[in-house]
Amino acid sequence: PPAPLRQPGRGLPATARLATMGAASPELAGALAAAARAEGRGRLARSLDWTRYHLWVYFLDARGPSFARARLARFFFERVCQSRGSANLLYCAAGGFRDAPPPPGPEGGNPEWGPEDRDGDLAVAATVPELHADDLQNLLVPPYEFSLADIGIYDVVVAVDEATRSLVRAKLMEAERCADLDHICLLDDFADAYDIMRAEEEAEGLAAAADDTPGIGPGLLTAEGLRNLRPGTPLRGTPKRQPLGQPLEGLPQAWRQCLWKGSPASEGENDDAAAAPQEVAAIEGAELQAGVVLRSVVGLERMLCRSIPQDMRWWNDEE
Repeated sequence: PPAPLRQPGRGLPATARLATMGAASPELAGALAAAARAEGRGRLARSLDWTRYHLWVYFLDARGPSFARARLARFFFERVCQSRGSANLLYCAAGGFRDAPPPPGPEGGNPEWGPEDRDGDLAVAATVPELHADDLQNLLVPPYEFSLADIGIYDVVVAVDEATRSLVRAKLMEAERCADLDHICLLDDFADAYDIMRAEEEAEGLAAAADDTPGIGPGLLTAEGLRNLRPGTPLRGTPKRQPLGQPLEGLPQAWRQCLWKGSPASEGENDDAAAAPQEVAAIEGAELQAGVVLRSVVGLERMLCRSIPQDMRWWNDEE
């Protein structure tokens, strides 16, 4: 009898299916990837609960022993929230797995990892420019050890890659719990979130100008800022919706030059003629990975802030 019809890549993980389809049609693969990211963001948005007036985000990494990608995402997220004034609404932590797959060794190690993964994660964090003592201390803070109880504690569980999400789901299935939860998402789901929301904001004609309301803004403390403070006067009503603004507003300019726009070396900047081609390629790849993490974290912060219900009643609203 004739063989049954089978769709290309069916039965494979999502990333493998996209790769299979991309081999025949890169445009189709790109459209499917964008649709998958949008679906992940949509599911997360429907699961968010702001009744506690804040959200907890948990970045998870299954690749030890450094779990550097989760720590880098935590660092970026805290810095973005501080620069945007959302640090009192969004909190985050990083987590890893005690039984994480070992780094690749001479015998082959984990077949899903490339040869650069042994030291590559730490190299990604090392490419972030303008890191000061407090920043380095933040990156050195070890992650929490993941437990199934974390799934119910954190509002948003962000896996840094598909392998990490698969491991989380496998542990849930072992415990005979639902593994397909809306608030378990991928970091890559937010890689294009900022660009999409910016386009929507421009289409809606939302004012992108700075807020003129007197207050105290980030930066140096001035006499005018002190006069605008009203000690003892609580915040009332829903926090005012902010325009998206510049993606890295209030963050080091070098981050835009080196990370947001991609590797400087790929744009002809900071070329090192003495460096070996392999070293240049490794630096460019690490900067690209750090840039993807940064872009995804910016999109995540913007998306979570936009999810605050406009008609939500806060604890200190006047009766």
